[in-house]
Amino acid sequence: MNPVYYNNMSIDEDITVVTRADGNVIEYDLNKCIGAGPCAIAASNVFKIKDDGKAIVDDPNGDPLAAVIEAANSCPVFAIIIKDSLGRQIAPPKK
Repeated sequence: MNPVYYNNMSIDEDITVVTRADGNVIEYDLNKCIGAGPCAIAASNVFKIKDDGKAIVDDPNGDPLAAVIEAANSCPVFAIIIKDSLGRQIAPPKK
């Protein structure tokens, strides 16, 4: 499926890619999400839990970058990746 663009977000059925105002990029993979919820605790204005228990990116600029990085680092299935403006992955740490 071709991605749909909405408010600087690229959304297809499974992947959301959004550039924050600070230039950092949030990549979220719905297929990997198991609904554990630590992302919505760490960055509650960026990530919201839907009725099905999975997260969505609600407001990519809603929390400081440090909180978004904490959200990515706390995801047990690595469904969230944060990249800097040059495309380098900054969270979670690469193994």
